Amino acid sequence: MAPPPYREGRGGLGAEPGLREAGPEGGCGVREAGSGAGPELREAGPGGGAAGGASLKRTSETGLENVIDKVATFKKPGVSGHGVYELKDECLKEFNIFFYHYTKTQHSKAEHTQKKRRKQENRDEALPPPPPPAFSPAFSSVVRILSCDVMMHILRTLLQRAVELETHLWTEPMIQMVGAKYSSSIKEMLILFATTIYRVGLKVAPNEADSRIPVMTWSTCAFTIQSIENLLETEGKPLFGSLQNRQHSGLKALVQFAAAQRTTSPQPLIQKHLIRLLGVLLPNYKGEDTPSLLEVDMFHILVGAVLSFPSLYWEDAVDLQPSSVSSAYNHLYLFHLTTLAHIMQIVISSATESPSAHSCDNSEETQSAQSFCREVCQYTSGCFSQDIPGWLMWDCVKKGIMPYLRCAALFFHYLLGVSPPEELLQVCEEGQFKALCSYLSLPTNLFLLFHEYWDTVNPLLQRWCADPVVLSCLKGKSIAIRYPRKRNHLIELPDDYSCLLNQASQFRCPRSSDDEQKHPVLCLFCGAMLCSQNTCCQELVNGEELGACTSHALQCGAGVCMFLKIRECKVVLIEGKTRGCLYPAPYLDEYGETDPGLKRGNPLHLCQERYRKLHLLWQQHCIIEEIARSQETNQIFFGFNWQLL
Repeated sequence: MAPPPYREGRGGLGAEPGLREAGPEGGCGVREAGSGAGPELREAGPGGGAAGGASLKRTSETGLENVIDKVATFKKPGVSGHGVYELKDECLKEFNIFFYHYTKTQHSKAEHTQKKRRKQENRDEALPPPPPPAFSPAFSSVVRILSCDVMMHILRTLLQRAVELETHLWTEPMIQMVGAKYSSSIKEMLILFATTIYRVGLKVAPNEADSRIPVMTWSTCAFTIQSIENLLETEGKPLFGSLQNRQHSGLKALVQFAAAQRTTSPQPLIQKHLIRLLGVLLPNYKGEDTPSLLEVDMFHILVGAVLSFPSLYWEDAVDLQPSSVSSAYNHLYLFHLTTLAHIMQIVISSATESPSAHSCDNSEETQSAQSFCREVCQYTSGCFSQDIPGWLMWDCVKKGIMPYLRCAALFFHYLLGVSPPEELLQVCEEGQFKALCSYLSLPTNLFLLFHEYWDTVNPLLQRWCADPVVLSCLKGKSIAIRYPRKRNHLIELPDDYSCLLNQASQFRCPRSSDDEQKHPVLCLFCGAMLCSQNTCCQELVNGEELGACTSHALQCGAGVCMFLKIRECKVVLIEGKTRGCLYPAPYLDEYGETDPGLKRGNPLHLCQERYRKLHLLWQQHCIIEEIARSQETNQIFFGFNWQLL
């Protein structure tokens, strides 16, 4: 539990006249700088340091230069374009991660940095704040409140929970035991949050009774896990142990919140959704609008099915809940079923795969894959070729199923609290597949799952293979999604900025025939060239006049987008119709500096590290956060009409 932020007083952090003793003369500025700077502090610029901290300029006018030199060491500018102050080792004991000027993001980064440093030094990862100044004599007896029975009980409870490495204050068994016993206030908060997800996600008016709310909540949970897995894979970080505390707590709360939907929504509605989800996997339950096996994301099916399955125990007269043993088997069988279906998706989509090399692999997995291909060929009346080498099919399945297994591991970890094996706490490509299979109770030869449940799966396999969409794909009349799915990236940019200037000079607005100078912008999501800040390309959307960029963002990024203003060499981030900010372009001159407005005229070249940061900003869903942070420091943008951009 974080203590309340210290207040700034004349004697330093926490010192207040009459309440606490003031520190030594001159100690205020040093301690303030040491606590506020964090392990890193930028020399100048629009943002704080990597671990949080205000931007400060080296200036003798404020007297801060001498103070900073006492607590930090200056490092010259690197790729970021800013010099960085690093806190001296002897000042780390004064560093306060709960500094009152920190934003939530800065506090999270500071906490993550400090824990990482303590772990490298083999020290306890607990992060107590620096001790505040002593109370003045008149208030010194206040500390005796800690000796009362109530306070001792509170402290004892907190300390007991603190020593538990995996504390789960809101777990699956607790939800099952409490059931409908949630207090009305908690239910109201859960319903409000779920309704907000539904309203924002579908851009509709709030309606607590809408049947789509539980599905939207489950999909939000699944998509968030997939986004985090994608980010960790792209950055080359281990699946577990890499998230910051704020991300870890947020994901845990989101999974438990999604699990609670069956207690806040009508049980018949949850049962209806479950039947529809199972209809994709069990063709006998198919309805008129049930999608094909090849048209769904199997991880979304898994999350929805696992979280809604306990509704089958509900009856009109009795509110039954599955036991812990029943829940464990339900999770296992549902996971195995969706895994089998996903393997089938990969096999069908790999039917047209041609080997680029020859392999003499004759392992058990290769033989099982070859045998399975023969079964599929038989059930599809020869549409599926049995000439596909077994080693190639096994390679496609092993590579294609990895994102699904990684997402499933994250989901069940945050749902059930089972600690992951050591291999998943490290970056180890070779042992990751075996570790995931072990953690998820899967055989390393995934085709053995079909043999384990063959009597049950054989009829399902025949129906899956007879699906018209599957047969159409095998006959080459339609295209199926390939696995692993290609990860999204920002568009490729030329190395030389003059190439973009040439494209801009040749740009002609499709809606205007005059010679008026245009302001071409490039969408970094899809590569579309747009005519910005001109009336010719304004569109009427829901009765509002929107500029080309704003209307394009609604279609391309659900209102959030990233553009490059070519003739000004600036990146523009926008969110919705009323918010946006400028961001440094990823093009630098030979001195490592940007050229906003192209005023200097030096040759510019693409900086891959800068562009990677833009990509991470998008991939981490931090564009909205960056806009909010920028508007806090640059009030001038509040007067800009982003709607007509």
